[in-house]
Amino acid sequence: SDYTVNELKLDGENTISNDGMSAGALQSYQHEIPKATLTFIDSLSHTPYQWESAKTFVHVAGRGTVQDFTDDIFEISGTSSGVDVNGYSFSASTNESLGDYFNCRWIRTGITILGIEGTDINSGYIDYIGEDTCTNQVLYYFNGNPFYDKFDLH
Repeated sequence: SDYTVNELKLDGENTISNDGMSAGALQSYQHEIPKATLTFIDSLSHTPYQWESAKTFVHVAGRGTVQDFTDDIFEISGTSSGVDVNGYSFSASTNESLGDYFNCRWIRTGITILGIEGTDINSGYIDYIGEDTCTNQVLYYFNGNPFYDKFDLH
C-alpha cells in the first residue's frame, strides 16, 4: 500500500467480520491482521516493525441504545505477535478480556500477558486498573515487580 503518515509507511491487510449473535445474545466481531509492516522512511536507522494479530470483540452492553454509543462496552480478547524495530520478537495475549468502555478513551479492565524474546526481562503483564473510573493509568509487572505508568493524552 501507499499509506504514509508522519514519515511512517504502513503495509498490510486488515479484516473485520461480523460473527453474529452468540447463544447469550451478544454481538461478536473478529478483527484479523494476518501481516502488517510499519516502515520508517529513514530506514537507515530503523528496521521495519512487523506484527500480526487476531482479536475477538464482544458487544456486552449498550446495544439497545443505537443513537448513544457512550453506554457501549466491548470485551476484547486475542493474541498478537511480531518483531520490533530492534529485531526482538514479541507476543501479547489477553489473560482477562480487556474492557473497552466507549465513554472512556482508555482500556479500563483486563490483563495482557507480554513476552519479549532475547531480552533480560522476557515476560510480564499489563494490568489495566481503571475498573471503577476512566483513567490512563496501568500497572506493568516484570519479574513480579509492579511499575506504575500513565499513558499520554494524545
